[in-house]
Amino acid sequence: MTHFEVIVQPRAEREIKQAHQYLATAAPSAAERWLNGISKAILSLEEMPERCPLAPESVHFKQRIRQLIHDNHRILFFVTGRHVRVLTVRHLRRRPLKRKRAD
Repeated sequence: MTHFEVIVQPRAEREIKQAHQYLATAAPSAAERWLNGISKAILSLEEMPERCPLAPESVHFKQRIRQLIHDNHRILFFVTGRHVRVLTVRHLRRRPLKRKRAD
């Protein structure tokens, strides 16, 4: 079975940290469970990342953006060669990403 290297982009790292801090203010133990769960979900992308469906954002980008749902967050990523790049982690209530237009 092919293994992929998972690379978490700085933006996604910041979003994970922010979500964890927000959850920790209300429920520290739940925040730790969420952080462990999201970490496991991201690491699961080492095997068969293309099992995940295309994200709605995929129509706006050249890369095929995929999503993995964990709890109430979407992990958005793309696969290139043997690498999985985690772009962002977004709450399900947030609107889909849109590509910025060059004026």
